[in-house]
Amino acid sequence: MKEKSLKKNVFYNVIKMFLSLIFPMISFPYASRILMPEGIGIVNFANSIISYFSMIALLGIQAYGIREGARVRDDKEKLSKLVNELLVINFIAMAISYALLFTSLFTVPKFFPYRKLLIILSTNIIFNVIGVDWIYGALEEYRYITIRSFVFQFLSLVALFIFVKKPDDYIKYALISVCASGGSNIFNLIHSRRFITYFKIKKLELSKHLKPVFTMFGMAIASSIFTMMDTTMIGLLSTNYEVGIYSAALKGVKLVCGLISTISATLLPRVSYYLGNNETDKFNNLLEKNFNITLFLSIPATLLITCNSPLIITLLSGKNFMDSVSCIELLAMLIFFSSNSLLIDNQVLIPMKKELCNLIVLIIGAVTDLIFNLILIPHHGAFGACIGTVVAEGIMFVINFIIASKLIDIRNLFTIVKSYIPASLALALLTLVPYFLFKTSLVTTLLISIIASIIYIACLFFAKNSIVTYLFRKR
Repeated sequence: MKEKSLKKNVFYNVIKMFLSLIFPMISFPYASRILMPEGIGIVNFANSIISYFSMIALLGIQAYGIREGARVRDDKEKLSKLVNELLVINFIAMAISYALLFTSLFTVPKFFPYRKLLIILSTNIIFNVIGVDWIYGALEEYRYITIRSFVFQFLSLVALFIFVKKPDDYIKYALISVCASGGSNIFNLIHSRRFITYFKIKKLELSKHLKPVFTMFGMAIASSIFTMMDTTMIGLLSTNYEVGIYSAALKGVKLVCGLISTISATLLPRVSYYLGNNETDKFNNLLEKNFNITLFLSIPATLLITCNSPLIITLLSGKNFMDSVSCIELLAMLIFFSSNSLLIDNQVLIPMKKELCNLIVLIIGAVTDLIFNLILIPHHGAFGACIGTVVAEGIMFVINFIIASKLIDIRNLFTIVKSYIPASLALALLTLVPYFLFKTSLVTTLLISIIASIIYIACLFFAKNSIVTYLFRKR
């Protein structure tokens, strides 16, 4: 298989993430203004429940499939064998997942009012399994993924404007998201036949995948603490209104995190390929560049989201969600912690087959978040959940960095970090001080943020930061 251009891969994935940023910035403000905090809270609570059963069905195969698929992608027969084996494991896990889901629908009183919504959203479990999205990551087929994402996000946006008109339309809102996901995954399955031969493998070896798959599954369970557990616990320990407030704050932060983390996720197949073929120099060079890019983006994003939180909430969700401002100011720290921690996961621990280390870190973070949530949510609602999430993510980042330092030479990475200190201090002083001391207007805060960003880039330019000098280099 011809090696694809990394620049094109990153370009397509950034475009995909940009679309994932733009479409929600259109759809979520519309939906939140129609459905209000209560409606948004109901749908997000139901989604958080389904996410656990979906996690059981997927069984951590996504990351494992990308890593192992990238290693054998040049051999169609080996790749087909791998896909068929992982699909069989997925189908078994999906059957168990549905059995547990329908049992809980009739035994958990809290789920009774949400049965119809939960059943509708549960169809995503089937679509996610048959969609084999991870194949395209392993093959680095980012152009296809980008085009497909645009088409189905556009169609779902049109459907949203047509069918969601009043607060009681939250069922329609959920159904539209399911249809968009279902269409995308069905198309995936059909298109994948260009690369994969299905159900013609005579001997399937399932047992060799079980240990790494279950390790990845453990990672998925722990990781869910930082994606859906907070929403679930707020729904159980507080109110749907608080779920809506938390969801609005998390939405803005996650959009930015996703855009930055696109780079490390895009490069996972390539670093796995380099390690699988003992190309250590290329691996180290790629890691250094990505760490530099992630710092360049995550530091200003964290500070700018904090200072522009009222503007972001107003634009993203409307004035009914202004209680989300304090939450997004705190959650902004996730941008730095999460994006850099994910970089270590995707470019060091997973490619080097250190899933067990990753799992331990996630368990520590999950337990920390769980304890904070149990203590704080009953008294502080959404803001209490935000505190737990930020503390847990910060602990995970520190531990991940310590583990990575024992696996790779991080001297160059420390040199990169030092170059960002003066620029970061300048940005922090110019943005945070006026915001917290003088509580400037939205327009003034936005202008200050733009000026601070220019000064941040200028500081890095004079410090001869490799990313900035590359951007301004004459071609």
